[in-house]
Amino acid sequence: MTIPMKQQILKQERKVFKMSRCVSIICYGVLFEEDFEFPWNTEKHLHSLKLWYLEQNGISEGGNFDLEKIKAEYTKFELQQINCIEEVNYSSKKEPMIILAISSTTKSSLIGDPTEFNPIDMVYDEIDKSFLISLCERIGNKNQPKWYLCSYRS
Repeated sequence: MTIPMKQQILKQERKVFKMSRCVSIICYGVLFEEDFEFPWNTEKHLHSLKLWYLEQNGISEGGNFDLEKIKAEYTKFELQQINCIEEVNYSSKKEPMIILAISSTTKSSLIGDPTEFNPIDMVYDEIDKSFLISLCERIGNKNQPKWYLCSYRS
């Protein structure tokens, strides 16, 4: 390979690298494999875990969400629990691969943008962990939560 050809290839690689972002994430959650079908990944639920969960708890019918009913029922503790769960992407492929994580444990950083944090702040309580486990079991994943460090290119 000639030197000018090498330089051209390196320029193209740098251009591709600049066009994509690399996101690194640390979180505590349950890993789902690439081919897992989440029940909320439908048009009816707008691909939203929260909307699916509200329907599962009788707050909506047939994809029609009554905002007044949601506001009235949302004070229930079990409906507020869904806010402690976050979907974390760990794939650079076309289809995302997901970790369902406890939100308070999720930290991310972009390439070239260091993020300072104190690991002591990445806490969760047993109620959040139990909720995550029961949610995962409900949709067919019996794995226990673990700490993950992952990244993907967007």
